[in-house]
Amino acid sequence: MSLEPLVPLFILAFFAVGLVLERVFAARPLPRVRGWYLRAGLCFFVTMAVNAVVPMLVAEHAAAH
Repeated sequence: MSLEPLVPLFILAFFAVGLVLERVFAARPLPRVRGWYLRAGLCFFVTMAVNAVVPMLVAEHAAAH
């Protein structure tokens, strides 16, 4: 069994753990920003989508040429 299918789950787990650790053990008091977690999550998922789709498109384009 390969660990390759689990890589996206590891990335998601690292993101979630990073958010929790930053909230619990912040180096300095952080200001309250409305909608911060929603924005962070949306940006994370857009980045994940781009990083998943672009390599597939490049590979498809390279295979056609």
